[in-house]
Amino acid sequence: MDKHWILGVKVIFHFLSFSAIYQLQSPEMEQYLDSNSDSGVAAYDVGADFIHVKFKDGWIYEYTSSSVGIDNLNIMKSLAQSGDGLNSFINKKVKKKYTRKWR
Repeated sequence: MDKHWILGVKVIFHFLSFSAIYQLQSPEMEQYLDSNSDSGVAAYDVGADFIHVKFKDGWIYEYTSSSVGIDNLNIMKSLAQSGDGLNSFINKKVKKKYTRKWR
């Protein structure tokens, strides 16, 4: 096999890996206010059809309207923006209904 071809494949693979990791990190996450200082939630990112919730242990979970239902998603968005109750709601209503998780 040609060394240049192998090098090219490695460069493309690393670029794609870096791109995927960068997209999953959600650098524009909002810090969760945690008004009662009793939450495991550290930050969140809200989109039209999802919420990413970053917990204090570093794990980020994605919840979508497909996975939790539109009503639950809207409640989660509201709780995230208010800074209170999101961790409790997740534990009681939607804990295992995330679409993916990553660090």
